[in-house]
Amino acid sequence: MISRSIPLKILLPTSLILALLLGGFSNLLFPVLLILIAFVLFIFKDHLLSISIVSYIALSNQFLQGYRNYLTVSITLFISYLFFQKFGLEFSNYKKIPKVLIYFLLLLSITIILSTLFSANLIVSFQVSIRNAIFFIITYIFYSFLNDRKQLFSYMYSLLTVMIVLGLFLFIDLFKLGIEKFFIRAILQDKSVLLSSVANTGMTIYFISIAIITGLFFIKGDYKVSKTILIILFSFNLAVLVIANSRGGILAGLISITYILFTLKKSIFLKFVFITIGIFLLTLLTIPHTVDIAENYLRLHTVSDREAYWQIGLEIIQDYPFFGIGPGLFSTYFYNYASSMHVNFLNSPGIDSGSPHPHNFFLYFSAENGILGFITSVTFFIAFFYFAFRTKNLTKSNHDYYVITITIIGIGFGLLVKSFLEILGYLSYGFITTDLPFWLMYGVLLFIYKKFSVSPFNKFQEI
Repeated sequence: MISRSIPLKILLPTSLILALLLGGFSNLLFPVLLILIAFVLFIFKDHLLSISIVSYIALSNQFLQGYRNYLTVSITLFISYLFFQKFGLEFSNYKKIPKVLIYFLLLLSITIILSTLFSANLIVSFQVSIRNAIFFIITYIFYSFLNDRKQLFSYMYSLLTVMIVLGLFLFIDLFKLGIEKFFIRAILQDKSVLLSSVANTGMTIYFISIAIITGLFFIKGDYKVSKTILIILFSFNLAVLVIANSRGGILAGLISITYILFTLKKSIFLKFVFITIGIFLLTLLTIPHTVDIAENYLRLHTVSDREAYWQIGLEIIQDYPFFGIGPGLFSTYFYNYASSMHVNFLNSPGIDSGSPHPHNFFLYFSAENGILGFITSVTFFIAFFYFAFRTKNLTKSNHDYYVITITIIGIGFGLLVKSFLEILGYLSYGFITTDLPFWLMYGVLLFIYKKFSVSPFNKFQEI
């Protein structure tokens, strides 16, 4: 038998990478993955949650679309079993949640329920509501198991593992298709050749992971990671962000890194700024047609389309101001407001650009849920930054917890900016692949907040 002393952070990524390499070019990928996951589960019984996180986010992708629901249900039942095995059915044993977050979740629930009741398609909106509720049960289960630094870092390492696996998918597709076909893969006729999703621009894991890596550079305690390993991970993550071609993700990553470096060490922040400017100027001066390449990469020609989508969102809000059109229905109502040019483009043969949305989370959530949707979307960030900056003040005397808190605040700022360009990442009605990474880090923040909020006079006590 393999020794249990082999660290998970070595075996798990190695096992998953081996599965990808063995199955990436054959029909054996799914069974190979299942065998390796079962193998790791058997050997490492103390790391089941980390394996579940990786499976939730990394294995629900283009090449496993036919199995995605089975995987999600299986993993959910598995972690539910772990939860009840540890905490039982006694409510008093369950981990408390801060009142402020309870109030927000109640507001979110009321908003979605009211919007669903007045929805033009009750079945779709009801399904979306149920999925959203299940998602928050899942996030609560992961939060419940956060009891020490070991589990905290385990969650962060799990997200880095997800980034590596999904990044490998992207690179395999890039090498198989070539640069030109890779960047137009959304209109490929045969999408079965793809390992990665065509919707990578909506993934939040890439900017969240690069923020985590940046924070790990400053960790000094028992969980300090080799600078060499971190540099390799940072370089790989940066390359993944670039080839994923997510403008929102790149901007969010830049915002996150900037905040983390500026807060933790201004001298490194200044170096980062000068190096970034230097690389930009060097590229501009040495590579022909740099401006044209940048314009094509950033898809600046689509800015006018964004304006049209924003206008559609505003028009829907004007027509349905109180309860919105109903959760999950924006893509349906979109065609009633879009111009014939946009409709014809989206209905063109081979086009797979996903469900149309207003490219702005606040417009999107308000259009589907009315005035309460707007209040909820704003309240989300108010609640998050309340906990974030309160925890920042509480952890100033503990270096590593302070660094982790600053990292999560950086992620929050990145997500806030990203919300003006994209809609996924935190309140997407329970889409695990896009929302779970952030809520795991939110759970880490709440764990730290709880750990340092020991005063019995804290008016924001837990319930």
